[in-house]
Amino acid sequence: MIETVIPEEEVPLILKQYNKIALKLVKQQEFERALEALSRSDEILEALQAAGSEVDNHFRLETSHNRSICLQRLGLLEDCAASINHCLEIIKAKKSSIKTVSEKIFLSRYICKSRVRLCAIFSQLKENEKALRYAFKAEKNIRFCLEECLLACKEQIKLNDKISKSSRLRNRFAKQQQYKLLESPHYLQSQNVINQALPYLKVICKQFKTKKIQKVNNVKGIFQAADMEWINNWNIGDVMVIQPYETEGAHGGFGCDQELTKEKLFEKTLLIVVTQFCIATEIRNLIGKNTNYSKKDAYLWHKKAVRNAKMFLPTSSALCIHVNNTFQTNFSKEIQKEKGKRELKPDFGKTLVIHTKTRIDTLNPEQLRSIYRPRSSSTRLNRTILKDDRRALTSLNATISARNKLKQKSENDKEIFVKQALGFDKLFNKEESPNKSLLSTNDKTAELKEHFNTENDINISP
Repeated sequence: MIETVIPEEEVPLILKQYNKIALKLVKQQEFERALEALSRSDEILEALQAAGSEVDNHFRLETSHNRSICLQRLGLLEDCAASINHCLEIIKAKKSSIKTVSEKIFLSRYICKSRVRLCAIFSQLKENEKALRYAFKAEKNIRFCLEECLLACKEQIKLNDKISKSSRLRNRFAKQQQYKLLESPHYLQSQNVINQALPYLKVICKQFKTKKIQKVNNVKGIFQAADMEWINNWNIGDVMVIQPYETEGAHGGFGCDQELTKEKLFEKTLLIVVTQFCIATEIRNLIGKNTNYSKKDAYLWHKKAVRNAKMFLPTSSALCIHVNNTFQTNFSKEIQKEKGKRELKPDFGKTLVIHTKTRIDTLNPEQLRSIYRPRSSSTRLNRTILKDDRRALTSLNATISARNKLKQKSENDKEIFVKQALGFDKLFNKEESPNKSLLSTNDKTAELKEHFNTENDINISP
C-alpha cells in the first residue's frame, strides 16, 4: 500500500473532487464505481481524524449522503438505512456549531426528508412500527421548520424597521450610505420575499395550533402555483428517492431569504402532506397487529393530509389527487358516515345524532330546525313573552265568546216568550172574529217587542 502525503489545505478540494466524481458516476448508472470514489473520500476523512486534525462535518455529511444514493439505487435497503442514520448522527453532532438561521432551517428540512425516506425503507422491509416512529418524527421536524421560518420572517421585519427608522447615524455621509442600503436591489428583493412569505406562514402555522379548519380564501393566491409545473408533477416518490446533497444551502451563505422563496415554502408544504399521509398509511398497516392504533386514527391523519393538500396545493397537482383518491378508497364507509352526520347537523352548530332510522327518514331539515333550537337567554325570554301573549289572547277570545253566547241566548229567550204569549192570546180569543184576532195579535206582538226594548231589558253589551 502506497501512502501519499496531502497538504492539509488541499484536503477540501480533494474531497469535493471525489464527491463530484461519485455524482457523475451516479448519473451514468455506475453505482459501484461511485461507491469506490466515496470510499476513498472516507479514507481521507478517517486519516484526518486519526491525525487529530479538525474535520468539517459538512464533508462527512455530503459523503455519507451520496453513499446512501448509491445504496438505494442498488436496492441495498438495510445498508441505505444505516447510511441515512449515519447522516442524522453527523447532524446531531453538528448542531452545536450552527451559526445562522438559514442553516438551522435547512438542516431541519433535511432531517425531515431523511426520516421520510427511512419510513419508506422500513415500510418496504415490513417493519411498520419503526416506519411509523420515523413518520411521526418527520412530521414534527417539518412543523418546527415552518415555525422557524415564521420566526425568522418576523425578526427580519423588525430588523428592517429598525434600520429604516434609525437616527443614530449623525453625519451626512453615513445617512447617504444607509439610504443606499435600503434602496439596493438585494435588500428590496429580500423584503419582497419576506413580505410574500409571511402571510402564507401565518396561515399554515396556525393550522398546527388548532383542530378547527381555518377558512382561508386566498391562501393559494399568495404564490402563483400555476406557473410552477414541478408542483403539479411532484409526487410522493420524489421525496422517497434520494437526490444529490444540496451543498450551497448547507452553509446558509445566501441568507435566510433562501429558505423563504416560494419554491422552498411549497416544498415544505408538500412535506407536511407527505408526512401526514405516511403516518396514516403506517397506522393502517399496523391495524390488527397487537397495537393501540385503530382505523379511526388512520382516518383522522389521512383526513389532515387531504385537508392541507386541498388548502395549500393546486387541486390538479399529482400529490393532491393521489392523497384524495386513496382517502376515498380506504375510508369510504367512514366518509359516508360523516356525511350522514353532517346532513343532520342544524344551523346553530350542535351535532344531532338520531339513532332511530324511521326518524331519520321522516324528519326533514325544516322540521329539525323547528324541533332543535338554540337555548340562549334571549330566546328563552322571547318564548316566555310569546307564551304570555298567547295566554292573554286565549283568555280574551274566551270572554268574547261567552258574551256572544249570552247575547244569543237572550235573543232566543225573547222569541220563545213572544211565541208563548201569542199562543195564549189565540187560546182565550177563539170566539172572536178572525180579522179581530189577527189585529189583536199584531198589536200584542208590537207591545211585547216594545216592552223588551225598554231600559229594564238585560244589559248584554260587552
